[in-house]
Amino acid sequence: TRGDFNTNNMMTLISDANGTARIAEITGGSISGDITMQRYINAGLTDWRFLTPTTSGMTLAEFSGDFITSGFTGSDFPLWPTATSPWPSIYFYDESVTGIQDNGFVAATNITNPVAVGKGMWVWSGDTITGTQPFTIDMKGMANTGNINLPVSYTNSGSTTDDGWNMVGNPYPSTIDWDDNANITKTGINNAIYIWNPDLGQFASYIGGVGTNGGSKNIASSQAFWVQATSAAASIQVTEACKTTDGGGFLKTNSLLTIEAVNNNGKDETVINFEANATTGFDAAYDALKIKTVTQGLPSISTVMLGSLDLSINQLMEQTIDIPLKVITTASGLHTLNVSGVGNFSNASYIVLEDLYTGNIYDLNTVSSVTVYISNTTQTARFLIKFGYNITEIEDIITERIINKPIVWTANNQLLVKGNDIDKIMVRNVLGQLLFESTTEKTFNLNQLSTQTLIVIITHNNQITSSKIQYIKK
Repeated sequence: TRGDFNTNNMMTLISDANGTARIAEITGGSISGDITMQRYINAGLTDWRFLTPTTSGMTLAEFSGDFITSGFTGSDFPLWPTATSPWPSIYFYDESVTGIQDNGFVAATNITNPVAVGKGMWVWSGDTITGTQPFTIDMKGMANTGNINLPVSYTNSGSTTDDGWNMVGNPYPSTIDWDDNANITKTGINNAIYIWNPDLGQFASYIGGVGTNGGSKNIASSQAFWVQATSAAASIQVTEACKTTDGGGFLKTNSLLTIEAVNNNGKDETVINFEANATTGFDAAYDALKIKTVTQGLPSISTVMLGSLDLSINQLMEQTIDIPLKVITTASGLHTLNVSGVGNFSNASYIVLEDLYTGNIYDLNTVSSVTVYISNTTQTARFLIKFGYNITEIEDIITERIINKPIVWTANNQLLVKGNDIDKIMVRNVLGQLLFESTTEKTFNLNQLSTQTLIVIITHNNQITSSKIQYIKK
C-alpha cells in the first residue's frame, strides 16, 4: 500500500461471521485520522478471551456497550456481586510480580484505564453469565502502523516455568504470521505462543509448525497471546511485512503423534514430534510448555520432560525412548485417550502405551483409543509412551512384567490375570468385601458387578502383590 490516506475519522473495518477487514502491509504511505476496528465474536459460551488494541490511545471505555463489564469503577456493574467483594471482568498482566505465573494478573480499576499498544488483556465477555449471542467489539483510534516493539520484560525469581511470562498482542488491524522470522525480531524469547481457546476452555499452543487445541502460526487482529521471555534483554519487534492473509495450516504433519484426553466435560491434547534438530532437553525453538486450563472439570494432558517440566508440544530427535504422559483432572471419572498419527512413524517399530497404575500395555499400532478411570487426586505421570521398540522387545517387556508381577486387566466384562506360579487370587471391592477367590481360575465373570474399583490380591512365588483396577461395565 502506497500513498497517504486520511480517513476523516470515518473508516470502519467491518468484522462479521464471514470474516474481518484488514489494512494490508503499508510499504510507502501512511494513514491519518481515526479508524474503527471491529472484531466479531461468535455465539457460544460466555468466557475469558485474550484481547489487544489495534488502535493507539485506547482505554477500557472502548468496550462500553460492546459487552457487559463488572468489578471496577465505570463498568456496567461496578459492585457486582457485592460492594465488599466486586468481581473484575478485565485483567492486565504484570510480568514483574514474583511467584507462580497466576500471581501476575492485575485487575482493572477504572473504565479510564489505558491499554498500551501491544499489551494483552484477559477479558470476560458475553451478554449473559453462561452463554452469549454474537456480538461485535469496536475499537476506535489511530491505526497502529509501522515497526512496533511489543512490551516484554523478564524478572528472574528462580523459577524457569513461572518467570518471564508476558501477555502481549498483535497490534495491527491485520493477521500476522508468527513464523515470519525475517520480519519479526525475537530476542531472549522462547518461540512458543499460547492463546486461550474459549470454545474448548483450553490454551492452544503453537511452535515451529506444530500446534495443539487449534494453535496456529497466524495471530488474528485484536488477538492477545502469551510469550515467555528468558533474559533481561528480551524484546519482540513486529513490522508491517509480517502481515498475512495466509490460512495458517500446520506445517509439519509427517511425524506428529497427537494424544487427546476426553471426559464428559471436554477435551485437551498434547503432541509429540520427531525433529532432527531437537534434543531430549527443553528446546526454545521446538518445545512448548503446558499451561493448564482454568476451566473446572476439563482434563489436562501433557508429556513430562526432565521429571517435572510439563509440555504441550514435545519435539525430540527420533530414538528409542519412554516419554512420561500425565493426565490430571478436577473431575474424577472415566477418561478416554485417543491417539492419532501412529501411521506417521516407521512401520518397523512399535509405539506402545503403558499404564503404570494397572500394568497394562497397549499396542498403539492396533489400538487407537483407551478408556481409564482417573482420579482428581492424580498429579503424576501415569502413562509411558514407548517409542522405537520392535516386537521382540515389546514381548520381552511383557514377559518381564509377568515374572515380576502378574498382569491384571479387564475386557468384555471379565477380569483376567496372566502370570506364572500363581497360588491364589482374591478380588475385593474398595470396602474390603470379598467378591471372588480362586486357586485355579484366572478369569472371572464381572457381569453382576457395576462400574467400580477392584482390588486384586495375588499370591505367587511366595509373595503377595495387589493391584487396583478400574472395571468399566460395558
